[in-house]
Amino acid sequence: MLLGIGYSLVPSAMWPTVPKIIPEKNLGTAYSMIYWIQNMGMLLVPIFVGRIMKNYADKKEGLDAASAEILDKLAAVRSEFIFISLGFVAITVAVCLFFNSKKHPELKIDRPSKEVA
Repeated sequence: MLLGIGYSLVPSAMWPTVPKIIPEKNLGTAYSMIYWIQNMGMLLVPIFVGRIMKNYADKKEGLDAASAEILDKLAAVRSEFIFISLGFVAITVAVCLFFNSKKHPELKIDRPSKEVA
């Protein structure tokens, strides 16, 4: 559940930041790159998780129920490493944006797009 919350917060913080960092003439390209990267993630992550699960499912043949259950749990843990790695990447991007905000306060990355009057 915590990973789901994190994955939903990253795009909600990332998309509004783009026009503050990227020049207006390159804005469409920047949005398309972000969209492409997100879609590639949605394509590739399930494939990698499926490969991990299949590799462990192939190893279960001929094993007793207890050993098969251990392999199922090991496959789930190995699959979770993908999501943990993506979480670390998201944290790294957030830290980079934070330091970029401090280095370039004129970008106002940490401020709302429209200041309330």
